Amino acid sequence: DRDAKLGQAVDAALISDEPRLRAQARTIVVRNDPARGQEMLDAAISGGTTLEKQAAIAAIGATEGVAADAALAQLVAAMTSGTLPPSLAIDVIDAVATRQQLKDQAAAWATNLTTNDKLGTWLLTLEGGDVERGRQVVNFNSAAACLRCHMVEGTGGHAAPSLAGVANRYDRKGLLNSLVDPNAQVAQGFGPISSMPAMGTVLTPREVRDVVEYLGTLK
Repeated sequence: DRDAKLGQAVDAALISDEPRLRAQARTIVVRNDPARGQEMLDAAISGGTTLEKQAAIAAIGATEGVAADAALAQLVAAMTSGTLPPSLAIDVIDAVATRQQLKDQAAAWATNLTTNDKLGTWLLTLEGGDVERGRQVVNFNSAAACLRCHMVEGTGGHAAPSLAGVANRYDRKGLLNSLVDPNAQVAQGFGPISSMPAMGTVLTPREVRDVVEYLGTLK
């Protein structure tokens, strides 16, 4: 029957060599069996890949109940005490968006951490991005419309600098700055003002994080 086949597919995905499949399978389990799923998500946060940890945090954020609330409280405590990997900060902040007390704690921490840098809380997007998702944003996100102006991997326009080798010209923070404040440093021959919109106004923090990760591969 259909449920049995789904169960078999999920069980197979849970032991897959592909982190993305394992992460998706855990999300399905937690929807159908919250107690079992919560144990799996906790284990993924403890010992999974960065992608699995991020997916597990998102799944916990979408789950109601005492166990999920407790897990999120632990994650916020780890983040505010400095023991949470920086690559997971955006995920924790997103996951607690509907839990007001935890949301306030996370927001206060993020603001305090980044108060002395003009990039502010965008600094939290420097680590943890996914290259493939970033490539998808650059190539297909209609709001960002990167290829309208930029040439990327042989495709795109010429109204703005080619992104070929951009990772050799900017470090990770420079890449982020060029996304969220494109007028900070306009490339020679394309000034004096960039026509590029600030990506922070059209992309989510997670999407910005993914684009930073992808641009970092363009050497």
